[in-house]
Amino acid sequence: MRHTLEHPVVTARCGAIQTLPEFSDYDSPLAMPCMEVLQAIGWPDRQSAHGLRTLGVTSSARGEGVSTIAAHLAATAASYAQGAVLLVDCNVVRPAVHAMLGVPLAPGLAACAGGVEVALAAVRRSALADLFVLPAGELRGSPARLYGSAALGELIPRLAEKFALVVFDLPSAGQASCLAQVAARLDGVLLVIEAGRVTGELAQNARARLETVGARLIGTVLNHRGRREEDL
Repeated sequence: MRHTLEHPVVTARCGAIQTLPEFSDYDSPLAMPCMEVLQAIGWPDRQSAHGLRTLGVTSSARGEGVSTIAAHLAATAASYAQGAVLLVDCNVVRPAVHAMLGVPLAPGLAACAGGVEVALAAVRRSALADLFVLPAGELRGSPARLYGSAALGELIPRLAEKFALVVFDLPSAGQASCLAQVAARLDGVLLVIEAGRVTGELAQNARARLETVGARLIGTVLNHRGRREEDL
């Protein structure tokens, strides 16, 4: 699916917003909204972001535009020229990042089955300057086994050492194994809520799931999507 993001509304648990570096040209209608999201969570200012190096993006339910928002957040962050940025596709059941950035699906994150070094070798450059991508890869076995693997647990801090920011495209909050094993290891998580579709109760349930596993919810993004387009 391809989605459109209008002006997101962000509620972020962070201190005063600091002045950001000059925003370089980025040819995308999503650049400005995503810049506002990064500004609201305090990135790249490390003091206000409390050392934010790994950022997850999830939602209450499937199809709320998480992959699109994660991809444009990563691309916009890369345009700040603060260092290399990595986009990781953690949605191994329904991957989308590889198609958006024009890279092969595999090898990718699923290569953790062969060890951390194998997964690191699957990181590749995108066509955008300073933006790298780790696609989902081809899953063999259950997602829970991948998310709970020791190799994936080791991979996350290794990536944080190598990149200025690592953005994780996460499955929806209903994927309990991903929340517990991945979201809880990240410096912060954004919850995407599609306006006009998701009820307050569903959003609160997603928030509760994140907090139950110890994930640090740093903000919500209200996605005003005019329409949904199915891939041909």
